[in-house]
Amino acid sequence: MPPSFNDVRAILNTAQVMSLVKDTGRIELMTFDGDVTLYDDGESLKPENPAIPRLLNLLKRGIKVGLVTAAGYLEAIKYYDRLHGLLDAVHNAKDLDDNKKNLIVMGGEANYLYKYSDTFPYLEKVPREEWALEEMKNWTEENVKGLSTPALLTWQQQ
Repeated sequence: MPPSFNDVRAILNTAQVMSLVKDTGRIELMTFDGDVTLYDDGESLKPENPAIPRLLNLLKRGIKVGLVTAAGYLEAIKYYDRLHGLLDAVHNAKDLDDNKKNLIVMGGEANYLYKYSDTFPYLEKVPREEWALEEMKNWTEENVKGLSTPALLTWQQQ
């Protein structure tokens, strides 16, 4: 039986973390997919989710935490609706200090970046010109379509 997409993703994620720790001994950034990884597909990150204390622990240790999702919302409140359990926990945490700012959300297939904010809905949009790489700023639709190879698309569909 061939491995599933999630099996392959788990193996690659584990290999990346092991490689990073082996070479440097310190992880600076951990990213997580929302749907299916932190919560069930189409659901939200609720306060009782067992991943929340672990994510808070990463932030407490000074590790940047990025949540990456295909959900492409133009307003921070929509991301709050999906991530409210974590965002409320970060906002209410007394032991995170400046590490709260190490929480970011990359949404819409890398089209929108939000960072933690102390004001509700606890996320503020970061203007694209502040985070996009210089070469990304000039990408056309044709450039983006050229990034997807037929083999990769076939593998993802299996």
